[in-house]
Amino acid sequence: RAVLAKGISPTTAAKVHRCLSRALTIAEREGLVPRNAARLVTPPPARTAAPAMLTADQARAYLASRRGHQDYPRRMVSFLMGARQGEVLGITLDGLHLDAGAPWVELAWEVRRVTWAHGCAAARPQDGAWPCGRRRGADCPSRHAPVPAHLEAEQVHSGLWLLRPKTAGSHRSPGLPAVLAEALAEHIRAHHPTRFLFEASPGIPLDPRRDHAAWHAALAEEGLPPMRLHSARHTTATLLLAAGVPQRVIQEILGQTQAATTVRYQHPGHAETARALDAIADPLTRPSPGPV
Repeated sequence: RAVLAKGISPTTAAKVHRCLSRALTIAEREGLVPRNAARLVTPPPARTAAPAMLTADQARAYLASRRGHQDYPRRMVSFLMGARQGEVLGITLDGLHLDAGAPWVELAWEVRRVTWAHGCAAARPQDGAWPCGRRRGADCPSRHAPVPAHLEAEQVHSGLWLLRPKTAGSHRSPGLPAVLAEALAEHIRAHHPTRFLFEASPGIPLDPRRDHAAWHAALAEEGLPPMRLHSARHTTATLLLAAGVPQRVIQEILGQTQAATTVRYQHPGHAETARALDAIADPLTRPSPGPV
């Protein structure tokens, strides 16, 4: 309930339920709890409706309308690569190879905003106050960033951190289509970034919050319905499916190790399903040749 109340997807809530149930199963086996209470709770149902996303025509019109705007190359990366927001904002100039015979980019980092935590105590005292007397973790004199110890991380500015991808499959080096490589080269010539491809100021990556706000502002400006920035990955995955790209290649482009995950990002339309059914309609309805 707490996860769903924050507006997070039922899929994520179901993952939380599975993790908690697994932890309590081990605790029950080791005698730490009398029973696994998570088994008594029905997990939230999986999302059945397809998420909102731009169609091919809408994405084409959107990109055409953004041409000349500062965010044009940024949005091209989302639709032509299907990369996650943090991966795009974490692209460094060292990882961008536009002069190669076949341009490519290394998606090796993610930019994330990490919320500071109190470091003055391991847990709140019973009166609800922190020993430092400050309410926010960011104001605590002993504040710390709760970055998982197993992740390689680098603080780049205030609460913005560079973190390595959570899975090996997310660390990838996809090739770039020529039109995107040209747009990125022009972006570099025009804005002279120093470390990151998309910067708020020299050496500081674009803040995910600012990037997200710019996405919604552009959608409203173009008369398009509001939707998550992450929906661009769904558009890319669906277009790759419609183009007949092998599923294994689509997984590599999107940085997904499980085919079942990739399938959830693909939403075939009427044209794709009609073409597929045409392949069986002819042999099923073609008149049989008469006797010789």
